[in-house]
Formats: sequence, structure tokens, C-alpha cells
Amino acid sequence: MEGSTRNFNWPSLIVGIIFIILAIFLFANPDATILAAVFLLGFGAIFKGVFEIFFRRKIKDYSDRNYTLMLVIGIIDIIIGLLILFNIQLGIIALPVLLGAWFIVDSVYLLITSSYIKERSTSRFWAAVIIGIIGILLGLMVLFNPLTGLFAIAFLMGIYFLITGIEFIIEAFDS
Repeated sequence: MEGSTRNFNWPSLIVGIIFIILAIFLFANPDATILAAVFLLGFGAIFKGVFEIFFRRKIKDYSDRNYTLMLVIGIIDIIIGLLILFNIQLGIIALPVLLGAWFIVDSVYLLITSSYIKERSTSRFWAAVIIGIIGILLGLMVLFNPLTGLFAIAFLMGIYFLITGIEFIIEAFDS
């Protein structure tokens, strides 16, 4: 009897859990310093970039589509993370702009790739669309109000890390 077997995606689950743990930390400690936010953003960007590159290699084995965008996003995430970690003052000054741009770029990427997701799962497609729209709105809020964004950075990062973590966990179970 032939059946459809699904593979569980452990890397997606791990990334999702890490992002949710980071979100809980940020929600529980609203007085966390901007310096801590800079480090979290830097390491989060590097970790996510490495994951995107790793996942691109895996997904190429199962599809004939061009996943160059995944590679580009992964490299951009790693570069942003390294820039933040090796120039803390720049990271503090630019944190709202970098964070807003990162939210927007990753959310637009999620919306672009949601058409591929729709082929596999309608519910996951709608989750990706909603999460992508929320990410774009949060990114725009930070870009157009950087001072307010700086004061609300832990909360905004918490929201974004939470929705990104949920997206990765959905991916883990939907592989």
C-alpha cells in the first residue's frame, strides 16, 4: 500500500523554539538593555541566515525550482548579524532601521514564497500570508518611528521572534 510519508523537519523545529524562547525572554524582561537587543539581533540574524542556506540545500533535492532567493536572504541575514556584532555602537544607532528593514525583507520573502507553500498546504499558505503581512506592518512601524521603535524594541522584537518561531514550527510539522 502506497502512502504519502512526511518527514519531520528538526532544524525548523529547533529554530522555531529558539525564536519563541527569545520572544518570551524579551516579553518577560522589558527593561532589557538595548545592548542585549543588539546582541540578540546579531546572533538571531546569523543563526537564521545559516538555517536559510542549509534549508536551501535540502529543498533543492526535492524540487526543480530556483531557490536562489533563499541563498541571497541567508547571506544578507549573516552579513547583517556580523555587522551588528562587530560594531556595537553602529548596531545601537541603527537598530531600529536594521530591525525594520529586516522585518520587511523577511516578510516580503515569506509572501513571495507563500505561492510555493500553497502547493503543499492551504492552511500553511494562509498562515504565511498573515505572518508576512504582520511582519511588514511591524517593519514599517519601526522605520517610520525610529525613536519610538528604539523604546519599544524589546516588545517589537518579541512579537517578530514569536511569529517567526511559529512559522518555523509550522514548517517543521508540515515538511
